Amino acid sequence: MAYEGPVRLWELAAAMTDPVLKNNPGLSGTYEWLAYRQQRKNCRRRNIPFLLSFEAWLNIWHDSGHFKERGVFKGQYVMARFGDVGPYSADNVKIVINRINQQETVHTVSSRKKRRLKMLGQKRTLQVRNNISRSKTGYKNPQFGKKRSAAIRAKISLGMIRYKAEHRTCES
Repeated sequence: MAYEGPVRLWELAAAMTDPVLKNNPGLSGTYEWLAYRQQRKNCRRRNIPFLLSFEAWLNIWHDSGHFKERGVFKGQYVMARFGDVGPYSADNVKIVINRINQQETVHTVSSRKKRRLKMLGQKRTLQVRNNISRSKTGYKNPQFGKKRSAAIRAKISLGMIRYKAEHRTCES
């Protein structure tokens, strides 16, 4: 199956310097190859060893029968490691639905500490702080907290006066 979407030139340029491509020039630009490179790059970024060759990676996906359904969104399939430990290798991976992979994640004290230390010293933007504040309050109106001009405030006041006058009940 050839990659049918737009191919980014920088991806193809980077792919041409790849050692595996030098031996298999026909792979360049295929959807499978770009997906393999992306997963390998993500593993490198996360400091997880990736020991799968392109052929082994592709065989694992095709044997599972879920290659066309791979992705990170709800109901899509991912390549997961057993217990989230060890390298990505043929004997340490399985193809599962994203939700199952998330449920298997073990949040240990050390992993929570790592996340906390990662955020340490980083300032949240005003928008993020406001979003957190709004999510914790009971009032979910999107207009809440927005600044209004004097003309808009006057219209709102006039409308409230009219509303109260129309709905006033006589208590006599």
